[in-house]
Amino acid sequence: METSASGTPSSETNLPGTSEELWRSSLAHLPEWMPESRTLTVVSPHPDDETLGAGGLIYTCAELGYEITVILVTDGEGSRPDTHNLAERRALELRTALMRLAPDGAHVVRLCLPDGKVAASESQLVKRLLRTVPLDSTLVAPYEQDGDSDNAATSRACQAAARKLGIQCVRYPLWAWDRLRPADLGSRPLVRLSLSEAARRAKKQAIECYQSQTESRPGSSVVPARMRPYFERPYEVFLV
Repeated sequence: METSASGTPSSETNLPGTSEELWRSSLAHLPEWMPESRTLTVVSPHPDDETLGAGGLIYTCAELGYEITVILVTDGEGSRPDTHNLAERRALELRTALMRLAPDGAHVVRLCLPDGKVAASESQLVKRLLRTVPLDSTLVAPYEQDGDSDNAATSRACQAAARKLGIQCVRYPLWAWDRLRPADLGSRPLVRLSLSEAARRAKKQAIECYQSQTESRPGSSVVPARMRPYFERPYEVFLV
């Protein structure tokens, strides 16, 4: 999850967003979903997106013995320009978080595209996904209307790659929970994956691994505290 460096206006990070209470009733009766393929590929525009949007899914599939790949599109080096060596720090945070979510191991592919400029490399990203995504995967990508330029470009590239590969691509919202309202997603095909207590605990621990994004700094943290209830739900929501 990013701020102004990758398309999220910094002026918006302190504005009140849509409350979790408002979302709760609209999401209560979504149909349950679980990937049919036993190979899961989660694409993360920035380190922490995979955990916030699909950490419970990763844990649940890992528990069932799925083969799991996480593709990291950028290192998120633009989120805190005041922080030294941020790219390596965030990549390490991702690997530490995945130890909580998939203790037996997840394959990590680090593409190192420039943070905030994924759209300029979108065709290249499609080609790299076609070379990297296992043919029998369920592909998990960010939501194309999430409000962040990298997330949107990554989503478009993932959906293009999925069409070429003939596989399912589901998408996870992040900033959309804060920026949109239930009516904005009312016509979208939404499903939910209920999380066990162990999955919720592992996801919470994994989120805590991203100290570079959650620790306080002048103005606010990169991931605003008001958004955390979206990622503490007893389920995760995907567009199919």
